[in-house]
Amino acid sequence: MKFLVSFIFLALIACDSRKQQQTNESSELTALVLEEGDRISTQAQMALGGQLKQAITAGGPSHAVQFCNLSAGHILDTLYSGYEHVKIKRTTEKFRNQANAPSETERDLLQEYQQKLQDNLVLTPAVTHIGETALLYSKPIIVNNPLCLNCHGSIEQNIGKETYNIISQYYPKDLAVNYQMGDLRGMWSIEFDREELLKLID
Repeated sequence: MKFLVSFIFLALIACDSRKQQQTNESSELTALVLEEGDRISTQAQMALGGQLKQAITAGGPSHAVQFCNLSAGHILDTLYSGYEHVKIKRTTEKFRNQANAPSETERDLLQEYQQKLQDNLVLTPAVTHIGETALLYSKPIIVNNPLCLNCHGSIEQNIGKETYNIISQYYPKDLAVNYQMGDLRGMWSIEFDREELLKLID
């Protein structure tokens, strides 16, 4: 009987130790994903924003639409993240490019951000576990530059006729219009491979 009690006691200690180890590991992974997600999303935003401004300067909003159609995805695909397995994406429920349509998990996060915005809460980056294999970093994108409205604002008030015609030509099923300053435009979605991250914290 004493042996059985001792065995159960040791088993409970071992179980608690494993749980604590898993908790510590999860906390370290979350902190790493937040740090790296912030770095990569900032780098991606600067790369896209810089070239988009050049496109607007060169040919106005209509030229910027063509730039986004031809180059935006390529810029993200070639962006050096420092990771072998990482997926970088901008997503929104009101997408212009079908490739940016959200997954079920991304849609849930977008809706949470939208609700927080409506409740006047602070929107911050988040980390979501995707099964046992990946962690997803999400960061809200807010319309905070009046230039954005030249392509994503009101069709009647902000988007010029020439620009709207080009948008319709490239994106006949476009949903990404009628935004106002301060609206949630979408979010950065950066998916990390869990095993690759674990190698960095071991």
